[in-house]
Amino acid sequence: FRGWSAQHRAACEATRLHGEQSEELLDLRMECLGQRLALAEALVRVLEHADATVVGRAPRAALELPGLEGCADGTALRTPQRPPADPQVKGRIDALRLRVAEARALLGAGKFEAGLAIARPAAGDARALGYRVLEADAELTLAELAERSGAYDDAEEPLRRAIAAADASRNDDVRGRALLVQVWLAGERRGRPRDGLAWAEIAEGAIERQGGSDALRAGLSRVRAVLHYREGRYTEALAESERCLALRERVFGPFHPDVGECISDLSIAHYFLGHLDEAARLGERALALWEHLLGPTHVDVASAANNLAEVYVAQGRLDDGLALYERAFAVWSAAGHVDRAEALANVGFLLQRKGRFAEALARHQEATTIWEQALGRVHRATAWGLRGQGDALRALG
Repeated sequence: FRGWSAQHRAACEATRLHGEQSEELLDLRMECLGQRLALAEALVRVLEHADATVVGRAPRAALELPGLEGCADGTALRTPQRPPADPQVKGRIDALRLRVAEARALLGAGKFEAGLAIARPAAGDARALGYRVLEADAELTLAELAERSGAYDDAEEPLRRAIAAADASRNDDVRGRALLVQVWLAGERRGRPRDGLAWAEIAEGAIERQGGSDALRAGLSRVRAVLHYREGRYTEALAESERCLALRERVFGPFHPDVGECISDLSIAHYFLGHLDEAARLGERALALWEHLLGPTHVDVASAANNLAEVYVAQGRLDDGLALYERAFAVWSAAGHVDRAEALANVGFLLQRKGRFAEALARHQEATTIWEQALGRVHRATAWGLRGQGDALRALG
């Protein structure tokens, strides 16, 4: 909060003391700072009633709070649609912003169902209010909660509405963020990498129009890396992951969870290019960084453990790989995350290599059931689960 206080003082002094800033820009900066403070206070309220899930996600939730830099950018602050002058309408807008901030705090804390219970009516109220800047933010919050909870069908409509409202209100920041979610939803969650890469071109244009935010450019490179990896284009995935890492280290420094994402993706790319020692080194670095920053039970730690396990298995370190797969499954299961199916399937394939075919079949059946319920029968992940079942059944005769 020291940074917030310093910005608040600087904004006041620029107008009241130095006379170098207009009253209009002072109001815009104060409004921006007020929104940032509301998000921080909403997270504090969630943390006051923390359960194990919230405690595990608290470090990342705090780090994901938006920075204050945008509140000093006069050009960016003047671009979006201004709120109505009517005091009663403005009061309703302020009250609704607090509800959206609460839903976003629950998103960061991993309480997706609780967040959805607030975000759904808040998005409806925002549409009825007609202030498109807030509508875009409310719809994006709803879409992100649905996507993170695994309700991908429920994410699509609010995501389209968020992009439309952001366009209508000239809210380039929300438009860029929403398009990144769309790239991820279409390409990774829906299992259509080419569709995701097509959306990535649109997202790139939106980010360029917004001013080329390094944070958004890094996010786009990260998603592109994952989609290239899904298409078997590992050299392209490596290049995008290197770009992601350079941008995120510039924005956040070397010790940030988002930097760990890029390091983990680099490990995956090196793994598929056959550079196993480099893949292991980077995978261990990502796992250690996330454990240090987020704690051992965070879902990102599960991702790092799962990825590193694949490298260990390729190196012939089967027992080390199995231990990491089971660790990833335990963390993802505690969070109710759909990716627990991936860890189950990986355990299944590894058990097959060890000749434990009946145990492998049980893992593949459980993984397939999870994927069918979350993603449907026509999805590459479900097909992978069925393939595992077929392999185990053939081995059992």
